[in-house]
Amino acid sequence: EVLDKVSNDKHAWPFEEPVDAKKLKLKDYHKIVKEPMDLSTIRSRLQGEEYKRVEEEFHRDMHLVFDNALLFNHEGDPIHEYAEQLKMKF
Repeated sequence: EVLDKVSNDKHAWPFEEPVDAKKLKLKDYHKIVKEPMDLSTIRSRLQGEEYKRVEEEFHRDMHLVFDNALLFNHEGDPIHEYAEQLKMKF
């Protein structure tokens, strides 16, 4: 339910799928973001019952999505702003 509320936000689109650093020509993405995470991976983990401690691991992964975006995208960038807004909403 929580994941659906975040995913349905109009600013969630950049976080729905894994970042394709090659396609987006983000050469330093994997040097900066050590543990990529996205909403579709979280959804898949929930559906596959991969989380042993659901609340704790789900919470961690959700924060990871937004923290990665905040780390990689500079303040003032729309993706950075979307990440801030969604993290607060979460």
